[in-house]
Amino acid sequence: MDVIICLWSSRDAKRGSLANNCDNLLSLDRFVDELDQVIAHFNLEKVHILGHSWGTTLAAAYYLAMVFL
Repeated sequence: MDVIICLWSSRDAKRGSLANNCDNLLSLDRFVDELDQVIAHFNLEKVHILGHSWGTTLAAAYYLAMVFL
């Protein structure tokens, strides 16, 4: 069984630039879409997402978005 471990930070999360340009950037839908793009990029059919703090919120939102497609 092949396993890919991917460490990923939301775009701009470490730079603090979102605070200055947050009109359309701080959207849960945007972050869920970006996570979906990362998963699609690696062509993964099954994923285990682990998160802490904001990452847990994002993982739960991603799960709910995929369940209710």
